Amino acid sequence: MRVWQQFLGRTRAGVRTRRSERRFRLTFVALSLVFGVLACNLPPAETPIPPTPYLPATESAATSAPDTTDPPAAGWLPPGTIALYSVGPWESSQLFALVSDGSMVPLGVTMGRGQAASRQGRWVAYGSGTPPDMSIAIQRLDGGSAYAVPVTPGFDLFAMAFDSSETRLAFLEVGILDGDATEWAIVVVNLGDGSTTRFVATMGADRAYLPGNPVGWSAGDELILDTFLPYSEGGFAGAFGVPLPPGTASAPLDTLGRRELIGAREYLSQLRISPDGSDLLYLGRNFDYTPADYEVMMMDLAVNQLWSLDLATGVPTLLLEITDGGALDDADWSPDGAETIFVYGNYAGPDFIPSVLRVRDGAGSVRDVAAVSLTPGDGFTGISWCAPNVAVYTIWTSGAMQLHMVDLSTGTTSLITTAEGMSVLGCIAQ
Repeated sequence: MRVWQQFLGRTRAGVRTRRSERRFRLTFVALSLVFGVLACNLPPAETPIPPTPYLPATESAATSAPDTTDPPAAGWLPPGTIALYSVGPWESSQLFALVSDGSMVPLGVTMGRGQAASRQGRWVAYGSGTPPDMSIAIQRLDGGSAYAVPVTPGFDLFAMAFDSSETRLAFLEVGILDGDATEWAIVVVNLGDGSTTRFVATMGADRAYLPGNPVGWSAGDELILDTFLPYSEGGFAGAFGVPLPPGTASAPLDTLGRRELIGAREYLSQLRISPDGSDLLYLGRNFDYTPADYEVMMMDLAVNQLWSLDLATGVPTLLLEITDGGALDDADWSPDGAETIFVYGNYAGPDFIPSVLRVRDGAGSVRDVAAVSLTPGDGFTGISWCAPNVAVYTIWTSGAMQLHMVDLSTGTTSLITTAEGMSVLGCIAQ
């Protein structure tokens, strides 16, 4: 199961659990030799694991479970919501709101793959169906608009992202590999009326114009794309900014111009745009440094650098570099963009074992904020800083996903829920 999650995370955005994407690169190479390079369906578990709610110490998990029969009126978010997440199989999971007190509130929405949420939590989007007949459902949680946007017949759905003003959604669709050429497109949906604008490109034999998963829009209104080679090793191929201002008509994507923000070998992690859209956070690798007890399997993918890139100037800044034998994993911005949180740990062979969450402030000082306890075979799948003193993270352990919430002021960690399948759609700014 763990391997299948990694395999599907890059090829099918709907299954992405935000496990460190650098680990996916070597997994995909091995799996493509056995299973082929086309995406496959996740086999069902013999005994599904139901979600287990966070409970105060005076209650028992055996006598309580999340109530999915009485969602809030109109599906609007309860006060204090800090994140949205889904629980269940990737084809049909249930949407929940996570409240700052640790409670989990069902929203009465059944999600498909490719899930995304807008920053204010007004919109969610997800894919349904399989090629050649796919569509994207876009739903406004506070009532009103709902759209079904078709994916081009024969194309597959990859990642999607909302803009910060909650007026646009961009998604990537990729056609089937035909010889050395693959057609792909960035589709932008106007959330005001559901209309679409399609920007088409072709990946040829020279691989000069590779498809990219939308990360979000910068403050300068560039769509940030995390490019990769589809139906292959799935490795990073550079981060680019493409100008797609509102009102732009459908056009070949390569006629709009683009600029390279990060080179293919300069980053090894999922990209995070700062809350104000001014900077891009990413993890990198100094190949002259090797963490203690690190075992290279197929590629040297250890991470020891934390970078920020100014999206207006394109100038990168090294925020942090680990040289003490340890390594880094996932990272995120604070809600105000002034600080960053990251995962520090060590290696046991090829397995990264996180040990502590650390925060770097705007002056460059680093402090420990919470301990993380995992063993070899478990996996850290992602962290999000959702409120001034609250972060959430997910791990893969014992055949299931776990969602944890951390009080950054005290270092207290609470297990919110455990389930066979889980995806954090994102933090909610209220």
